[in-house]
Amino acid sequence: MCGRFVQQRPVSEIAAIFAAEPLFEDPGGHYNVAPSQRIAAVVERPDRRRAVAPFIWGLVPSWTPKDKAAPTRLFNARSESVVERLAFRGLLERHRLIVPAEGFYEWRSGAKGPRQAFYIRRIDGRPLALGGLWTTWHDPDVARHVDEPLRTTTILTTSPNGLMSQIHDRMPVVIAEGALDAWLDPSFGDTAALRAWFQPAPDELLEAIPVGADIGNARNQGRDLVTPIGRPLVAVPFD
Repeated sequence: MCGRFVQQRPVSEIAAIFAAEPLFEDPGGHYNVAPSQRIAAVVERPDRRRAVAPFIWGLVPSWTPKDKAAPTRLFNARSESVVERLAFRGLLERHRLIVPAEGFYEWRSGAKGPRQAFYIRRIDGRPLALGGLWTTWHDPDVARHVDEPLRTTTILTTSPNGLMSQIHDRMPVVIAEGALDAWLDPSFGDTAALRAWFQPAPDELLEAIPVGADIGNARNQGRDLVTPIGRPLVAVPFD
């Protein structure tokens, strides 16, 4: 599960990193992004040009009735069943994107240890390319030619790697750098090849930093949210 993440970089910097055109302005500094909020995502148009565009986090299927069109519930999608579920049907083949994130938060609780928040990020400081799906929803009471559609997205999840298994039983799908071109290409629809990338990220890519409980309230923001309060968690090596 991925219910909170960090998108600290401004849109202009995200665009430069991913060789994309920025379609809106945002100064960044978002240290506690929650479902239903606007985020920056990288998509590729049919003409193969990449763009950084605004999306609402929490997928609203195109067929959703108007009184149910609230982007709060489908903020994650299990990659193992994404092809079969009606809410996501057809999106893997042609509506893929990446959500750039400095890192994401997860809580450890229950049998895995005392309840503790962790901030999971790349060790090398580069942004994570979280795999996601997107769609558009149109207000049925507004003419299509004047309606600005609601563009929403969901972040895919998979089984945990060795590091994340100490915290939670799910983690976001991280698209490897070598797979980015194909993942973003809307003309590439080989679902078997796409699903082969739904593997846990390598342990050596990530570190998990214990942080304070303030992330539990989405109104809390600021760099202090990612301040370590203990030593990073590392993967337990297999014998």
